[in-house]
Amino acid sequence: MLSRADVIGPASFWLAHLFKRVIFYAMHQRMPLLFRDAGLMLATAALISALFSLGGVGAVLFGFLMDRFNANLVIAAGFALTALAIWAWGR
Repeated sequence: MLSRADVIGPASFWLAHLFKRVIFYAMHQRMPLLFRDAGLMLATAALISALFSLGGVGAVLFGFLMDRFNANLVIAAGFALTALAIWAWGR
């Protein structure tokens, strides 16, 4: 017989996953319009929206690196590289 914890844990996980996917798809659909309203050309806005999904590749790469090296150092390096990229983009 299943206990209450055996049901609530997986149900909570899948509910959170469902909401995450809904938010992702809603953002992905609205992003070109929001960028266009901000003054970007529609082609540029569509390209940015298409590249948004490539973040998953970085997540897989970081997961691989975290298995091989110290996870805290990998995450710190990722944050540092992200800060450097945002700084360079703003220049």
